[in-house]
Amino acid sequence: MKEATVVATTEFDLSREKAEREAERLIESEWEGHGLPINPVYIAKQLGVEVYQMALQQDVDGILKFYEGGKTPVILVPQDAPDTRRRFSVAHELGHLIIYLRRNPGGYGPAPETDVFYRNPDSRTATKPEEVWANQFGAALLMPRQYVRALVGEGKSDLALASYFEVSLEAMSHRLDNLGLLTQATA
Repeated sequence: MKEATVVATTEFDLSREKAEREAERLIESEWEGHGLPINPVYIAKQLGVEVYQMALQQDVDGILKFYEGGKTPVILVPQDAPDTRRRFSVAHELGHLIIYLRRNPGGYGPAPETDVFYRNPDSRTATKPEEVWANQFGAALLMPRQYVRALVGEGKSDLALASYFEVSLEAMSHRLDNLGLLTQATA
């Protein structure tokens, strides 16, 4: 298993800018040279995380679960969800993994207080700081701001951008709004 390329600290900044920088760092270390769209499953595997599609409860979009005393992280996504939903769920759960790794200087293990993190419909309109951060991280990982800005500058529409990054139109719209580009991409 490859060691994650993140720097651990028990205190962790859950700001939007930190989510952006963490996603950029992960793209640079684990995806550089592969082009777009970014494959979050590939990145997960680079970090030693297995990703499985399986039947999950109807209201669960993804799960980060730790096995073997916290040493083996696994992401589960629903097999019947659209590809765009599964991609975002994997990216979101990677956000939870980054939070865990930053707060645990020893890397994987011991198991976190809760060894299961769920992404469900409530996560989409998150109010808990960790959920907000994981959403922002997932968006930044799949739709890196420098590429979004460049493509909007070329006149690409929100629909074209969603197709290009292989995300839902809803996710692309949220990303554009968070970057202050929504009116430019939908005009």
